[in-house]
Amino acid sequence: METNTLASEMKKNNLEKFRRVLSRRGMYVADDNLDQVFGLVGGFDAASDPSILDGFREWLLEEYPQCDGPFGWTTSVIQILPKELKGQDAVDAFVDILMQFLDTRHN
Repeated sequence: METNTLASEMKKNNLEKFRRVLSRRGMYVADDNLDQVFGLVGGFDAASDPSILDGFREWLLEEYPQCDGPFGWTTSVIQILPKELKGQDAVDAFVDILMQFLDTRHN
């Protein structure tokens, strides 16, 4: 198997696993705690090769003009989310944004 084909297949498998983890995130972290979900997502990405979140921060800057500054993706997401969202609502909104990215960049 070619190196590019192998890398592509690994990325596809990682994306499928990542989507499953996101759909059952309450099994791994408190489903109403945005910081814990950020940690779950960041940890899964750190363990993935190639990176699942490659280009996520740049995509956020393109899609959401309210993102400002040289910050990481977590800070950008916090800038995007409406301030009144808390707990489960904030987590759901973040996961929606993340799924939009995955659908746009990885499908």
